[in-house]
Parts: sequence; C-alpha cells; structure tokens
Amino acid sequence: MAQRFQSIHPPILEQMVLADFMAGGHFARHLRRMRGLYAGRLEALLTAISSECGHLLEAQAPQAGMHLVGWLPPGMADMEVERRAARAGIEVVALSAMSRQPLPRGGLVLGFAGCSEADIQAGVRTLARVLREAR
Repeated sequence: MAQRFQSIHPPILEQMVLADFMAGGHFARHLRRMRGLYAGRLEALLTAISSECGHLLEAQAPQAGMHLVGWLPPGMADMEVERRAARAGIEVVALSAMSRQPLPRGGLVLGFAGCSEADIQAGVRTLARVLREAR
C-alpha cells in the first residue's frame, strides 16, 4: 500500500499549464463567455416554458447553476412525466427521485447548458405535449 502512494505524483506539467492559462486571463475570458452563453440559454428555456407550457409547468430562474426546477400541477406524478418524456426523447429528472421525503408536489429538473436555444425551444414544445397527455 505504501508503495502505491509513493509512486503517485501530482501532475506538475498540467498544473503549470493551467496556472499559465489562468494567469494569462484565459480562464476569466472563458468564464465571461460561458456566463453570457448560459444566460441566453436560460432565458430561452424560461421563455419557451412560459409560452408553450402555460399552467402545466411553473418555473423561475435559478440563483445559480445550469439547471432549473419546473413545478408540476398538484397531483401530476413527476416520475410518470419523466418516463413519458424519455419516450418522447426529452431528458428530464423527476424531482421526487432526489428527495428522501415526499414533496408537496412533483417537479422536473431541467438542464439547459448543453443545448442550443433552438434545441431548447423544440424540446419544450415536446415536453408541453407530454405534459398535456399526462394530465
């Protein structure tokens, strides 16, 4: 066991390259660019939910992160909506799957970072259809 730990070395070269990358301002530029990109995608998601889902999904902008929670109407099972959405090619996560205690109502975790604004709009249209069918 001691032999194993003696042969492990920190990745010095990679750390030096990363330090140069950060010192040169490249990481800060990357963060600024990505914040703008993700803000646009979040806005596209909120706009699409508002226009396509009506009263079937209640969502607000998160304080941080690249996911938001969309609350379902009372009585709508989020696990069932997750299964139906998957069959329609939409990836959402039932909020109840992440909770150890029963939730007062179901919800869906929606990611927006890895999708283009056009894909977000198309995905929300499909999700709206799934929600209407799940009622």
